[in-house]
Amino acid sequence: AQNLTITSNAFGSVTPNGELDFLPLQPFDLFSGNLPGMENFTNYGVLETENAAFFQIRQDPNNPSFGDGPWQSVVNGGTILSGGGDIFWANIFTNTGFVLSEFGPISVTATTAVITNGQMNASDGDMSLSSGSLTINNETLSATGFLNLAPTGLLTDLTAAGSSALINPVNFLSSGDGFSLLTAPTSASGLLGTSVTSACRSNAVCQNYWAGVPVAFPTSVGSLLPTMVSNVPIGQLILDGGNNNSVFHFQGANFDTVNPYAIYVDQLELQDGATNFQGGKYTAFNIDPNVTIYFLKASINNVDISTLLAGQAAGGGHLVWLNNNVGHFSATKVTYSDGETFSVNSAYVQAYGLPSEPPVPLTPQNIQLQIGTTNVGSTPMAAISWYAQAYSTNTLYYRTLANTSWQVRTNFVQGATAGRVRLLDSLSTGHLYRVSVAAPQ
Repeated sequence: AQNLTITSNAFGSVTPNGELDFLPLQPFDLFSGNLPGMENFTNYGVLETENAAFFQIRQDPNNPSFGDGPWQSVVNGGTILSGGGDIFWANIFTNTGFVLSEFGPISVTATTAVITNGQMNASDGDMSLSSGSLTINNETLSATGFLNLAPTGLLTDLTAAGSSALINPVNFLSSGDGFSLLTAPTSASGLLGTSVTSACRSNAVCQNYWAGVPVAFPTSVGSLLPTMVSNVPIGQLILDGGNNNSVFHFQGANFDTVNPYAIYVDQLELQDGATNFQGGKYTAFNIDPNVTIYFLKASINNVDISTLLAGQAAGGGHLVWLNNNVGHFSATKVTYSDGETFSVNSAYVQAYGLPSEPPVPLTPQNIQLQIGTTNVGSTPMAAISWYAQAYSTNTLYYRTLANTSWQVRTNFVQGATAGRVRLLDSLSTGHLYRVSVAAPQ
């Protein structure tokens, strides 16, 4: 078959789930001829094997072969249990269910991967997620080994940059031997609503490789921690040491020790052995000279340590406190004497009090929307222009006098330089325009 679906049983059945079980030590793979023509695999029931499970074209269970390749799609909305690891290689990978590898890794290679509303657990192994587009939302990902993310185009948890606090993170990612971003996405990416826990065993050094690069963005009071190309900010990063000798080594991607790299973290939390403070510094950090960790807030058991961490010499001093920026986990609402309320960095307020200057809000006067006409050759055009702040999100809407529903004409994110933008539109009688300029992100 080219398509296989495991689905639920009829109402009143002994078990509600359809189930496919492979005998002990019989791998679920293609080289043995189990599914020689498979292209699309869908599971809403249970698949269980005591050996490795290969969801791909696979010639040899032990070694990659020239004839290996991807299936068209793998969709899991049920449960996949394996005793020896789960290897997924498909053009489209979707997981809204539960994937458990009792021993061995979980590996996903896809063109498009959507991992939402479920769990993936490598209880005794590594986890690696490689995809052109990688979406993770309302998901728990855990690995006792390392956890590697390798998106080439887009990495998102579907939370936009903003100062509104989150009651709970939208994702929980955890690793027992390092957390890494192996490639820098080519699209604006971020995990601003995600909590990442990197645990390190007692007396061990955990390697963390990071492909994010330094970017220039606004750092005035109340500026949002932005999601931009190649910076990939994280909502929460929790470093949990097994004992006082646990060390977290941060390196550039692919062992690069020359080019600059940056990790942007909204809230940095130290736990257990990572809290060891000796000789004026937290000893858990070992940061390569070309890597910098930028954080908005740092804490131990809800006690702020931002000033201590920013002032220490650990890791060559490559710990920088962005105390003007705010994110989901570092923002607090304050009210100024004029009665206006703004979001500011909670760690800054705790250390130094209220910032003397409140954020400058966007107003119609600042945007300066103008509409006129011009000719392109002999064709009359509407000319619409306005002032766009650096890194702001701009959306131009239009409607006719007879239709009250606004339509999007175009939208874009302004670059690093603020300035007036000008767009041309076909000149039509009775067109109305409005523009939305969202805060820089």
